[in-house]
Amino acid sequence: ENSIGDISVTTGTGSEIAVTAHKTAWGSTQAEADAALAALKVNITQDGNAVTVRFEQISEVLIVGQRRDDSVDFTITVPVTTTVTAHTNFGEVNLAGTRSGADLQTNYGAIRASDLQGGALHLQSDFGSVTLEDSTAASVEARTSSGGIALVRVEAEADVTLNSDFGMIEFDHGRAGSLAAQTNNG
Repeated sequence: ENSIGDISVTTGTGSEIAVTAHKTAWGSTQAEADAALAALKVNITQDGNAVTVRFEQISEVLIVGQRRDDSVDFTITVPVTTTVTAHTNFGEVNLAGTRSGADLQTNYGAIRASDLQGGALHLQSDFGSVTLEDSTAASVEARTSSGGIALVRVEAEADVTLNSDFGMIEFDHGRAGSLAAQTNNG
């Protein structure tokens, strides 16, 4: 979970999870920026097989009439059989190479996923595009309020549901048990 920043998840060759956090902080002076950077905390917890990586936005800085938010971009390497849940408020979510289900969400930003195999896929962006390529899933649900949806070379055993309030929908070179696609303006 991330308040502000991108999340990129890829697969590794082993059974370990590796997390890299790129922190960005702002201040009206260098000393304030350094203090804000030191105050950014990334929490990693484990409960059984579930690992949670979390950063929550705690402050914002006003610099010459512009608001600047501190952010953390995560790059996470997981075992290939990991079921991924990745949510951010402001930022992109990218996932590649897993062999299980996924729940990817962002309020403001794009979602890009590729080379996924198996499980149910839920991809949702309130304001941003949703792209899924070269994947096989049990089912796919892709939604965006404002942005396009593109599924290319995607196969689903069951339902594929695509919904965009404002944006084009593309389902190219794919196959599904059933397909429902709706756009209000696109």
